[in-house]
Amino acid sequence: GAGYLLAACDQPFLTPELLRRLAGIGEEPRCFREEGGAGFHPLPCYFPASWLPQVQAALDGGRLSMRGLLGTDHPEWPRVTTEEVALLRSVNRPEDLGENDAY
Repeated sequence: GAGYLLAACDQPFLTPELLRRLAGIGEEPRCFREEGGAGFHPLPCYFPASWLPQVQAALDGGRLSMRGLLGTDHPEWPRVTTEEVALLRSVNRPEDLGENDAY
């Protein structure tokens, strides 16, 4: 179905393969969950178009937290491996890059 795939501008290691795992499936938002139940990552995520009124209401009410909008992780969300978690990380400063990262 129609929807929105959201990613942060500071996530340079995301791959098309990772994003395809989120996109266009179901009528509920989808984020990645870590293996072993370590939590979920609010970005990147997929929001079905049907959720636009809920997202707009949250923004209008000053509620800007993605975690607050999404709640807790859901069992049906796709899992990411430990190696894939590194691809989800944010890079805000040169120090956030590892010495093996290409930039």
